Amino acid sequence: MKYQNQLCGGCGLPMREGEDIVVCPDCGAPQHRACYEKENRCVFAERHAEGFVWTASGAPAAKSETFPCPVCGHKNVPGAAECARCGQPFAPEATQEPILPRTEIRTEQLIDELFFDAPNGEAELELDENEREQVEFVITQRLLQATPGMTEEQAHERLCGHPLRQVMTFLSARALTFVNKFRKLENGSAFTWNWAAFLFTPYWFFYRKLYKPGIVVMTVRICLAIAVYQPMSRISELMLTLNEAVRAGTLTDAMYAETMEQIGAFAPIMAISIGVLVLLAVLSGLLADRLYHRYVQQTLDRLKQEESRDAFLVHFLRKSAVSPLLAALSYAAVSVIPNLIMSFIAQ
Repeated sequence: MKYQNQLCGGCGLPMREGEDIVVCPDCGAPQHRACYEKENRCVFAERHAEGFVWTASGAPAAKSETFPCPVCGHKNVPGAAECARCGQPFAPEATQEPILPRTEIRTEQLIDELFFDAPNGEAELELDENEREQVEFVITQRLLQATPGMTEEQAHERLCGHPLRQVMTFLSARALTFVNKFRKLENGSAFTWNWAAFLFTPYWFFYRKLYKPGIVVMTVRICLAIAVYQPMSRISELMLTLNEAVRAGTLTDAMYAETMEQIGAFAPIMAISIGVLVLLAVLSGLLADRLYHRYVQQTLDRLKQEESRDAFLVHFLRKSAVSPLLAALSYAAVSVIPNLIMSFIAQ
């Protein structure tokens, strides 16, 4: 077949040997019959008035020594029964030829496939055409990055009560990791462990836009910092005095004992503060995935109650993916706010 491995302009997938292909008599574009019959016209019909003529994208691609998993994109060896990374089972024919990247993507079609169960009301936000295209473009890029090669059957599997393709596009960064964790939770696991939330609490919560738990943990961190501010300042002063006495050669046993006794008086509050910080980190590591699972489910539930498609798309874009800026701002808040408060009190 002379069109083998050329990309269909409708679905963006390569055309394979034996597939039912239709060639447009006007522009010469080959396309899957299913794509043609979906609109009952050529997928490039809107461009015919411009004089559009289809040209081949290059020579047919040679068979690869590896082929990518349609779910996670991991390159597997030919003949593999399942993906070495995520365990996705393969159909026998899936291992024969590589899945080529989508180089010609119809954004409107992908958006429709992603949000087939979303609101379809009038555009109450009154986005202009340029703004709508920008929103749809960003969401489409997240979709392609989070769900490379996903089949329609996989896309409609349910997770968090919603289609898998929507959930993975919503998660965006490290989507597959959270899909596996969410499945464990939905299959009855009481807890999963999140190292990022453990090591970077509360910043991880803001990074994933979990504002409520992030604010709670950040408030506790700030209160602890304020509580130990004066003890830490006093300990620093005592250690500085002790160091100066050592350099001057005026340190006595009595002076050393008295200084260490004063420092020891602050030990309980320091131990309590460290204990609370460790407890917060452990609880964050244990609960982060469950809290994130609930956030994704409740957010998508709420978004699908919007009255218009534009409102749904805009709010989906705002609520989904990650926010490095919020993580950085929360770090700055934890670092700066205690010092500002104590400086104000000292005045």
